[in-house]
Amino acid sequence: MADAAGYSQDGHPAAASYWERTLSTVQYRYLRAIETLARVRKLMGVPMVQINIAAEGGRQVVSSA
Repeated sequence: MADAAGYSQDGHPAAASYWERTLSTVQYRYLRAIETLARVRKLMGVPMVQINIAAEGGRQVVSSA
């Protein structure tokens, strides 16, 4: 990863630039996937309901109604 000066750990600005572009691309694809999932859920019309059945500090179960 790049440090504050823009250089990667091995000292090459080109490597830092590569990783910056890669991270930007991955973040963009992730956000698009989340938007698409939200759009599909909205089109399905099925509300998501969260049911807490565990004791405090336990796991939660998410189920569609």
